This record gives sequence, structure tokens and C-alpha cells, in this order.
Amino acid sequence: MSTHTAVNLPSVALAVTVRNEARLMRAHLEYHHFLGVSRAYVYLDDDQETAATIADLEYVEMRECVAPERFAGRGGLRHFVEHWHSHLSARQALNVMDAMARAEAHGCDWLLAVDADEIVCLDRRTAGAGSLPIRLAQLPEHVDVASFPNLEVIQMPRTSGLVFRDARLFRSASAPRRDVTDPRSGAVLTRAACFGHTAGKCAVRSRRGAVPRGSHGFVSERGQPLQARNVGELLHYYAYDFDDWLRRSRNYEGHPHRHVSGAEVEPQKLLWIQLVNESALELALSRDELDRYFRETIAFSPEEIAIHRRRSWRHPLRPPIVEIPAVADAFSTQARLRDY
Repeated sequence: MSTHTAVNLPSVALAVTVRNEARLMRAHLEYHHFLGVSRAYVYLDDDQETAATIADLEYVEMRECVAPERFAGRGGLRHFVEHWHSHLSARQALNVMDAMARAEAHGCDWLLAVDADEIVCLDRRTAGAGSLPIRLAQLPEHVDVASFPNLEVIQMPRTSGLVFRDARLFRSASAPRRDVTDPRSGAVLTRAACFGHTAGKCAVRSRRGAVPRGSHGFVSERGQPLQARNVGELLHYYAYDFDDWLRRSRNYEGHPHRHVSGAEVEPQKLLWIQLVNESALELALSRDELDRYFRETIAFSPEEIAIHRRRSWRHPLRPPIVEIPAVADAFSTQARLRDY
């Protein structure tokens, strides 16, 4: 899955913080390397299991999360330093700052910051080798940020093999909202179009002195907006099946009720964290009951998918569910994008 760097094309680095991501991480890195990422900085948030699965990848550098003291004197990062112990997103932000310095030192022009369950898509039909630097080279010099708006995977009860290869259906923020219920009381908590975020992710020019604005964007050192342009889409494999939903909920046990930005955590996420972790203490639902709850209230049934697809005929320019074969085709046709 090697890529060929053409003259005058920018070099691209990747920053990702991982926690219990052994199921996805190797395929995630090899896919982005195929797109043209030449160097990847992986920060381990207490995750040696994932480290073992990617230790042989020559373009990957691994290290523990950056200590908060490293950026204690940076006023624009003080909020992340203060919340380093309580919020994964605060640790991610400081890791991105460290990665940006490393990218610049290594001569990388751009830094792409995503999570392990997120990959970028430049063309819904096909994924071309080395296509990311080519796309970034087309941006005007005054554009500092390349944005990737979000599409969320259609959750399934189970996935076989590699989800990046098998999942083809995604929904946008325009998808019909779905009831989220508390299985213990039957109360409806909220109605969500996407269960994860809808903010997307970004790549940023490494030499422009940008700083993270949380997990989803960048601002200048003085907090001013940066020039941005959409260059593709972000495919978010959020809670893509029952096992991943359990893993995600366990990762966030004891998470505060507010994000590092101060915004309230979505009610359904707090519910799921509580259900899964109380279940582990035998205080709430059994694993079988959690499995049934996921299948009946989170995963999409074939009938539900069919209904959403019919609705796309009414709004052809904003279909709620879209099919994206590009990633699946990349894993099917590239010899080194293989099963894990």
C-alpha cells in the first residue's frame, strides 16, 4: 500500500489518540497511508493492546499522551491543560499540538486529526492511491483548514470481518430523527439524527500556528477563525455494532456530564454509559438484555433502511441515507488493504 509522492505535492501527517482500538487501528492507518499520509503520530491513552497491532508499521510513531505540564504556559491551551485528567478530548487536543510540532519538524505540510473510528473519503465512488495530497494541493494558499463534514455509519447488530470494508451505508444530519428510550423506564430521552457528532473533522497546515478548538476544528493562536474549505467527507463508524457500542460505553465510564467545551453531553450517550457500566456491576441489564436493546433501538433494521431510502426520492439533493462504495472497494482491490 505504498504511495508515490509527486513533485510539489504537500506531505501529510496524521494524528490520532487511541484507547482500546485494536479492532480498527491497523486498518485505519493503512487506509490513510494508501490515501497519501506519509507519517502517523499515534498517542496511546493507556492502550498497549492497540500498540502491539501496529508496532511494525514503519511510518507510525507511537508515544503516550502528552503530559499537561508540556503546555502549561500556553494561555490558549489552558482549558485543555485543566481538563486533561477528566476529558479524553482535552488529552487529544494537547496530543494534536505535539503532533503539529512534530509534523513541522519532519517537513510535513498538513496534519490530519481524526479518531480511530473515523476515516476521510474524497470521492464516494472510488479511493485513489495518493489522492489526499493531490486534493490538498488544489487548495488556495490562503486556506488554512481542509474540512471533512460528517456522515455516520448505519449501525448494524453485528459486523463480520472488517467494518471499513463491509459498511457501505451512511446517514447525514438530514436523516429522520430516531427515538432514544431508557429501557428501564421506557422514557424517551431525545431524538437524534446521528448518535455521534455532526461537526466533522479537519486537516490543518502545520506551519500556520493554529491551535485546536476542541476535537473538531482549529483557530489561530489568538482564537480567530481560520480560512477553511470542504475537501471531502468524514466517515464516522460510531457504535457500528453491538461489540463496538459496548467498548465505547466502557471507555467513557465516569465521564463528566459536560464536554470540555462546556456543552452538555448528549442524553443518549450518558444513558448508554450508565447502562453498560451498571450492567458490568450486575446492577442493571444483563449482556443479553443489552444486546436486545441495541438490536431493537439503536441498530437499523432492513425495513427501516428501506423506508429511509424511499424518502430520498422526495429529497434527491439531501438523501438521508447514502451508499459509499469507495472504502469497501479500496479494501477489496488493494493487496495490502487486507482483513485483520
